[in-house]
Amino acid sequence: MRTTIKARRITLEDSALTAVEAIMAAMRKEGEHLKPPPSKLVSWILCCFYERYFEKEKPRLIEAHQDKRAVLINMIRQLTEGDNEKQIDTMLKIVKQKAERGTPSPEAEGVKNQGATPLEPTQSLTGT
Repeated sequence: MRTTIKARRITLEDSALTAVEAIMAAMRKEGEHLKPPPSKLVSWILCCFYERYFEKEKPRLIEAHQDKRAVLINMIRQLTEGDNEKQIDTMLKIVKQKAERGTPSPEAEGVKNQGATPLEPTQSLTGT
C-alpha cells in the first residue's frame, strides 16, 4: 500500500536529531540493506508514539507546552466585580499551588532538551 506524502518542514532539536541518527546507525548495523530515509523514519516514530504513548503522555505534554501566562490572564479576565474575596482567594491559591508544584524538569525524567534520549544499539523500536 502506498502512503500519501505531504511536505511539512519540522525543525528538530539537537537531542532529537541525535536520537534519529543513533537509530539509523543501529539499523545499519543490523544490515546494509536497512537504510530508511530520515523523513520516513521520523514519520514512523511519530506514528508509533501516537498509537502507543500519546494518551498516557498527554498530560505531561499539555503541562510542558501550555502558555501559563495566558491561563493566568484568562482566569483574571473571568473575575467580575460580583466575585467575592473567597472566590478570588481560591483562584489565587490554585495559581500559587500550580506555580509551587511546577512541572518536573525533562532532565529529571531522563529527557534532554525536551527531546528523546537516543536508543542504544541493543534497543529496538518495538521493544522486542
